[in-house]
Amino acid sequence: MQQNISSDKPVILKEEDRFQRYDFSGRIAQRIINSESNDSVVIGIYGAWGEGKTSVINFIEEELKTNDTIIPIRFNPWRFTEEATLLVSFFNTLASKVKESFPEKEIEKTNFFSKKVSNYKKKWQDSKEPLKSDKETIGELIGKYGKIVSIFGAGEAAESIGKALSNVDIETLKKRFEKLLVDSKKKLVVFIDDIDRLDKQEIHSIFRLVKLTADFSNTFYILSFDQEMVASAIGERFGEGDKQAGFNFLEKIIQVPLKIPVAQPDALKQYCFQLVDKAINENQVELSESDVQRFVSEFVENVLIRLKTPRLAVRYGNTLSFSFPLLYGEVNLVDLMLIEALKIFYPSHYEFVKDNSHYFLSSYSSHSYYGGHGDIETKKKEITEFLDELGKGLSRREKESVKSLLSELFPRLDEVFRNTFHHNGHEEWYKNKRIVSPEYFKRYFSYTVLKGEMSDVSFDSFIASIDTANEEQIIQNYKHLIESSSIDNFLHKLRSRKEDFKWETSQKLALGIAL
Repeated sequence: MQQNISSDKPVILKEEDRFQRYDFSGRIAQRIINSESNDSVVIGIYGAWGEGKTSVINFIEEELKTNDTIIPIRFNPWRFTEEATLLVSFFNTLASKVKESFPEKEIEKTNFFSKKVSNYKKKWQDSKEPLKSDKETIGELIGKYGKIVSIFGAGEAAESIGKALSNVDIETLKKRFEKLLVDSKKKLVVFIDDIDRLDKQEIHSIFRLVKLTADFSNTFYILSFDQEMVASAIGERFGEGDKQAGFNFLEKIIQVPLKIPVAQPDALKQYCFQLVDKAINENQVELSESDVQRFVSEFVENVLIRLKTPRLAVRYGNTLSFSFPLLYGEVNLVDLMLIEALKIFYPSHYEFVKDNSHYFLSSYSSHSYYGGHGDIETKKKEITEFLDELGKGLSRREKESVKSLLSELFPRLDEVFRNTFHHNGHEEWYKNKRIVSPEYFKRYFSYTVLKGEMSDVSFDSFIASIDTANEEQIIQNYKHLIESSSIDNFLHKLRSRKEDFKWETSQKLALGIAL
């Protein structure tokens, strides 16, 4: 069966809205449409990575498309690595989009700017006359912006363009451009998304660009970014050079700061479980009722608290879609789902577990043989200190949740946290392919049966074939198993499953081994 990876692509349409953001976006769009002021306005859409900022931008644009007085412009700063290129491209985009917005309207030739626009007679795309002075058009003006940037260099771009705007001819053209927007009742809405993914210099360039040009009449800028990240990135340039300086700078640029609505926990939970179900169904994974109960209980109690954004839900669904087909039948499926949850929602803890198996697989009890990693009390102190350090960025409840999740995966930790000793747990863990079993631990991180290990899928297939196979077939299948692994591994697995075999199966198995 073909596996489909869930896309992290932002949504566009109202019916795709899972987290009640469309109404919020619609209100922003209507405020823009209904605005009677000619002033330029800069709107900030704040949200963390993966929280859905781009979807909100899409929703706003969808609503704006219903009104023909709006000229929406998407500008993608990711495409440009230099400030000069970025600024030139911005102005070029501005000019071309405005031109495209008048494909059918006709413009009066004479005295266009001395009276209101009532009857357009010449198409904008055929003539630049309405915006032409004796020297240059608005397109040429924007070209001049670009030339100025190129001549003076990126570092002096904003200052150079500012000086150019003080030129009488250029200022006249700027006013004519604004008058065209005002008289035609057109509004520019410029979207700049993913600002927080740029480097520090590029972020600063974007805000200098907006600060420089945001005084165009009838123009709205909608900027989306993680406020904390951007403030940290640009703060070193201003005031005290810290994050607060960055916040102070943003307050001067952003006139309407808006935080996108937080996705409700129930909606995120439902979305995440839908993606988990999708991964299970597409891979034809079979879980018992007790397996489902165990997973849901652990996820709700210890993982859900960390499910903050839709992106995390998508990443978790995708990692299950990847791991299920690689390890189905070879590991305990609930343990697999939980260790993958640890990877996505507590990544630092996951890396620590992967690289320090001795803290999670061996006993901390004086009743059990201790395998040479130092004094038991010292080891307890070490694991406690390591977990405390890993949990520094977590809330108190998150710290308790990740400890509980680790204890579920690695019951040996109960001997640290609860002073509980697990008698004879190893064989049961081995039989159930648990991650706490040393024979299975590495399999959960390598996503394969390592060389020398015995595949559970192959072993189960061998056992299932015994009842219908003849003696020669049993011998050949047995030889194939031990050649790919070892006799010790084969016998160990036999012993762990001995109570599961029918008497007739055991007889044929014993005879085949003897032969």
